[in-house]
This record gives sequence, C-alpha cells and structure tokens, in this order.
Amino acid sequence: YDRMIQDWVAQRFKAIGLEQVRRQELDMSPLWYPNSWEASLVAGDAVTPLKTTFPITDTVGTAGKTIEAPAIWLGLGTPADFSDRDVRGKAVLLYSSPTPGGRDHTARWSGSMLRANKAGAALVLIVMDIPGNVTTEPEAGQGTTVPTMTISLKEGTAIREAIEAGKDVKLRIKSDIERKQGLKTANVWGVLPGMTDENILIMAHTDAMFDGALDNASGIAMLMEIARYYAAIPKEQRRRTITFVTTPDHHHGATGVKWISANMGDFLAKTALIVNCEHPSQTQTYRLGGGLMTSTTTSARRWFIGGSEALRRVALNSFRTFGVAVYARPEGRPGGELQHVYKRAPSLHVIDHVFYHSDADTQDLVPAWGIEAVTRAYLKIIDSVNKMEIKELVAANPAGEPAR
Repeated sequence: YDRMIQDWVAQRFKAIGLEQVRRQELDMSPLWYPNSWEASLVAGDAVTPLKTTFPITDTVGTAGKTIEAPAIWLGLGTPADFSDRDVRGKAVLLYSSPTPGGRDHTARWSGSMLRANKAGAALVLIVMDIPGNVTTEPEAGQGTTVPTMTISLKEGTAIREAIEAGKDVKLRIKSDIERKQGLKTANVWGVLPGMTDENILIMAHTDAMFDGALDNASGIAMLMEIARYYAAIPKEQRRRTITFVTTPDHHHGATGVKWISANMGDFLAKTALIVNCEHPSQTQTYRLGGGLMTSTTTSARRWFIGGSEALRRVALNSFRTFGVAVYARPEGRPGGELQHVYKRAPSLHVIDHVFYHSDADTQDLVPAWGIEAVTRAYLKIIDSVNKMEIKELVAANPAGEPAR
C-alpha cells in the first residue's frame, strides 16, 4: 500500500502538469509491525472473541505463545488505584480518555499504562473512552515490557461487568509482532517552476491508519488541489517555484521529511514558506448520553506559524476570512510532519485531530467543505507571501535580525 499511494501521487502530479516528477527511494529504519493478534474473554466456560483489540505501537508480542491471566479492573490506574492491589501475573484493565483523539490518551501521559507494566502485569488492556465499538491504535508504547493493547469501550465494559458479576474472568491473547528490516519507502516530488529560484514547499504525508480519511487522505486531497490551482496559472505569474512533496513513514519514524531536513539545506535556505497539509477537516462531535452527537460544523484545529509577526498576521487573517476555526493558542512547537523541518524555513499548518488513529476515521466525518476552507486559506497565505521578501517572513532573533 505504501508503494501504491506513491505511484498514485506520481500519476496525479503528472496529470496536473507538474514537472520533474520523481519517486525518491529511501531506506527505512526497522519497522515495528504487528503481523497478527487475537484476544478472548474467558468467563467461566464461555469464551468470547474480543474483536477491537489493537497493539499499542512499539509494544511487545507474545512470541507466538498464548497468554491467559485473571482479569482485574484498576480504573484510571492512579497510584491510589494500585494501592494494596497485587497485579503480578494479572490481566490489568485500565480506563483511558482520549485527549482528544485516538493517538493520545490519559493512560499514557498519566503513567498508568507503564505503571501496570512495571508492577508485573501479565498483559495490559487500555479501555478507550470513545462511545461505541471503536478500535484505536495509539502511539507511545515504548517502555512496555508485556503485551499492551487498546480495546473498545463496548468490549471493555463487557469485561468489567463480568468481573462485577463475580464470574471467574480471564483474558487470553496471542500476538505476533516483529521489527521488519531492510524496507524501502519513498518521497514523491513534483515542481511548478516560477520566475525565481526561491521556493514555496507544499508537503503532506502519505501513510495512514485504518481508512485514514482525515489522517491523511484529507491532507493529500488538499495538496492536490493547491497543485491544480497553481498549475493553471502561467509561469510568468508565479513569482517563486512551488515544490510539492509527499512524505512516507510519518507514523513510525518520519524517514521522508527527516531526509529533507538533513540533506536539502541549500533548497531550504531559499524557501520562503513551508506549508504542511495534514488532516484539515473533521466534524465537530459532542458526548451526549452514552453516545456521540455530530454537528453541522467542523471542530477547531491546533495550529502553528513559524516565522515573523507579519507572517503570523497574514495567516491568522486568512483563517478568519475563510472560517477556519483554530484553538485560542498555538502549539508551542508543531506536531505532525512539520516538527521535523519547521526550524529550517518559515512554516505553518493547521491540524484537526479527534478521531484519527482509529477505525472511526472515515469519510463520513471528514466534510469536503472543511478541506475547501483550509485550502482557500492556504492559497490566500501563499499569494500574500509571494508579495513579501524572505527576510520579512523569517522570525527575528533577540537582536532584531532575521534568524532561521
């Protein structure tokens, strides 16, 4: 699938009319990869398959063996919850709230997940507090010493209720996880030459979890529309060369964008703006009773603008003009692909991030008009930047001089 999306991007770049279209092959670092896994609830004589478990990135497997352990519920997994509880050799269930999306959650940043690992649990299940039967794949399983997985709220509640009913409850899992060696991946490039050798860099990552409608099909769609728009404008009206790149391996090491940062210093020194296209549009949802209610608007995005105050004003004015709702405060440093390259040139992005890294990341929750609003704002920003000099866009250092 990695190669399929790269080939598709190259075909679309050529169809749009970009020049110098190429696939730049790269070596990947060893890739954490769950080949297979299965889990069951054993309550007395009844065995029920658990269909929504998913290994947390970087956790360990069972080396092909089946593990069975008695289940205990430790709630939020605070030190108070662990007090006077013997978890050694047990299947520990922890309740975790997404903050706000499927990737990050309270059991990770509060320490309860690793607390259960260090206390000698045989395995750990993280019950994700997303109403329904949603499968999630969070990151940040580094440090786990026993198999650690997420499970949906519906299935996690069924296990808890079996424990509350006084049944003899065990959990059974088997997982085959490896680190794949020697894999290849690739950046895909396309160029719209301008009237100078200065650059605008438009980027988006190609890999995804589950359907990946928000993360990051929506970003790829936005990048393609930006390319189509500027390809229709005569070269004589494009002040700067616009370079488009899709990068792989976002979720497991960011091989593509890290290569750009490490090897394209001369190019980035002449780059007026880096625009990152990364999950721009998702429907605003609300907790209502025991379920979720969708709305008729998109949720606010986190955002980052790296550069001068003038660039910040241009970007925020464009967001307001096109109705792009953002958080009241920016990120201290950008997440997403931009985190690996933002120090090299003026840069910006917005990122929506509620139901990504889960099988709820479907097209139904990614309205096209939300992607359109961000795309229009980005086009306005790019056009405005093309009327400014690079020195006007770069943030000043404490002495008042432009600094990268």
